[in-house]
Amino acid sequence: METEDGTVLDLVFAQYYFEYEPHSFIPNPHKNSKQLEKYQRTSESTKRRIQTLVDENKRPKDIFHSIIEEQGGIEHIPGGLFLPRDRQQIKNLTKMKKSNTGNFDSLAELLDMAKAQEESKDKFVRELRCAPEFTVFLASNRQLKEMEKYCTNAKNFSILGIDTTFNIGAFYVTVTNYRNPMLTSKNGNEPVMIGPILIHQKKNFDSYFKLSSSILQICPEMKNLKAFGTDGDKNLSDAFEVCFTSSKHLLCDIHMQDNIERKLKDLGITKSKAREYIDDIFGKRTGEVKIKGLVDCMSYEEFDHELQNLCAKWKSLHQNGNLFFKYFVEFKAELIKSCMSAELRSLSGLGFLPKPYNQNANECMNSVIKSDLKKEGHHSKINEKEVVLALEKIVKRQEAEVKLSLIGKGEYRLKKEYQHLQVPDNIYWRKTPLQREAVFTKMLKEPLQAQGGDVMCHTDTDQEIENLQEHPSLPVSPENSQITNIPFQILKTIFEEAQTIIHSVNGIVEMPGYTDRSSLFILNVSHPKDPYKVCKLKTTSFFTCENRCHRFSSFKLCSHTIAAANYCDILQDFIKIYNEKYKTLGPSLTKMALANMPKSRGQKPKGTSVRKGQNNKCNTEIIEFETPHRPSLEQPFHLTFLAGIVKKCYGCGQCFSDRHRSPPNDLILKRFDHRKYLSPNSKTYKTTPTLQNTYYHLNSDCCRRTCPLFEISRDVIVHGEIMCQLTADHKNVLQKLNISIQ
Repeated sequence: METEDGTVLDLVFAQYYFEYEPHSFIPNPHKNSKQLEKYQRTSESTKRRIQTLVDENKRPKDIFHSIIEEQGGIEHIPGGLFLPRDRQQIKNLTKMKKSNTGNFDSLAELLDMAKAQEESKDKFVRELRCAPEFTVFLASNRQLKEMEKYCTNAKNFSILGIDTTFNIGAFYVTVTNYRNPMLTSKNGNEPVMIGPILIHQKKNFDSYFKLSSSILQICPEMKNLKAFGTDGDKNLSDAFEVCFTSSKHLLCDIHMQDNIERKLKDLGITKSKAREYIDDIFGKRTGEVKIKGLVDCMSYEEFDHELQNLCAKWKSLHQNGNLFFKYFVEFKAELIKSCMSAELRSLSGLGFLPKPYNQNANECMNSVIKSDLKKEGHHSKINEKEVVLALEKIVKRQEAEVKLSLIGKGEYRLKKEYQHLQVPDNIYWRKTPLQREAVFTKMLKEPLQAQGGDVMCHTDTDQEIENLQEHPSLPVSPENSQITNIPFQILKTIFEEAQTIIHSVNGIVEMPGYTDRSSLFILNVSHPKDPYKVCKLKTTSFFTCENRCHRFSSFKLCSHTIAAANYCDILQDFIKIYNEKYKTLGPSLTKMALANMPKSRGQKPKGTSVRKGQNNKCNTEIIEFETPHRPSLEQPFHLTFLAGIVKKCYGCGQCFSDRHRSPPNDLILKRFDHRKYLSPNSKTYKTTPTLQNTYYHLNSDCCRRTCPLFEISRDVIVHGEIMCQLTADHKNVLQKLNISIQ
């Protein structure tokens, strides 16, 4: 028995009352007990502690031992009433708690949570929809502001990654993410931040459209989203392409490679042969050099040409090579051309030569979410409200890390160009909560700098303000023009030159005879005495420039057409028509290179006369042609023995083993070829100018690496000096390969 002050009494008096005469009796067992055992009640404080640990979703085994450990071990426990009787008692208390609490509908709890946050500045549950599908859209104010700032900046933007997380509960969780370009983590990378989240029940177009449309509805500036990436889910990509029409869609390199490897395995193409198909598609890295694959093609034409060149090789590599070629053309070729090309990745900010896009950041965030849910003790039967609470905690922790970076604490640090935002530690802690929030708000409003270091917007110097007052800026800037098919630095130069033309004296002059501003002379900045002629189309607000203008030839847009449209007060309509008409137009390097070239290039001048003289006279009739002797470019394969310093097969690149140096396995093939080698100085592959000996294993696979049409039964020559050295075992090996030794 335990007194009010916690003292445990080991002896008590029990008084019994009898209705009739006193008599001996045996006490009944406690409740459901099936054995006549001594019963001892568990103290109320221990029961309360058990219920607290049950709330933390701990297992009965862990709860039992936690109570022992919290009291310092068995040696320090005052008595049996401070311990659970067994694990079954803990299970009974868990069931009792659930029955008393009731199985409340998670929808009702979420609805209450959403209504409570409706007017809150820390809103996280943005929208809850019950029909036709139960969905919950989650996003904090900080997430929306950062996503708008970091994903729509034309100079330095982050790709918005979208990926669906599985095995959390009886629903799907689709998470967006982006990188914060103002911060750096300890490993030197820009940290990955969780963006808006959708909890949904299906994986169809309508489900994902709820996510994309909600982002656009709450944050209209996201219409300028530059690029988003997916793992190849068509419903997901379609839903985002509908809402973000001007953005680029990138496919994950790793997911595409996994899908193709799976198909190769299904067709029975494995190991080295499968590796060859993969290298042809995705390229092969050797140190700092990469051998180009199909994904590295810069244009549709180059892709189609390279794919056609691979047709014969792929079909000859394996008996099912033809089936794989048909599969690739039908299901993968267009996806790679439109969503994985080197040109697209370069325009999406992945550099040049562009890096492959992958969803490692998405997988990392999915892992973080699942790990945190596991640490919180959540299991597979977790409901929607518990997930929302857990996700809100994760998002707030990320926000706290961002704020800590402003005082030099936590896991992140401000980049060098944003160090002026950092506040000394001792000053920050003196500020009031509102003042601390103002420090964070200042960071959110800080203009982003381009990757090269240029500030996104003008600095407020007196000279620049004076210039802005003298020369008003264009109503459309390169940042908000939504033009994504032109590299930003070129687009920026076009707008800057247009501004120069507009504010130059006689920079724009109407052609004589045209009073409707449909035909204009525009200043040629490089050669002022040779202006460009710009004409407006009759039916639209679109302007065309001369073909000698290299930018108009390549992009169908130049500073002259921008200046003309602004002169006629229709610049915004002009930009809108351009985006609709030339959204998918990539830069034409051919047209850019040939601009200003002579129109008659390649043609013979008309004034050339016919040459006269003895050299042009023919007095005898030709009867036949004699073919000159030229060495064959297709060198044959010769049978020989492995000996001397020969070490490596030129086909597969593997070293000859000791087994190949003893009969009858010492037979190999020799061929004269221009040997390729990696130059140690330039780090590029070069070819020897003269023919050299190359050696191969005695099998078709190795020889077909350099000669796809090789047939071992037909294309091997056995010379007499080799034939006389062959043993009976050697001849058996050759006979199995159908190599003639007659």
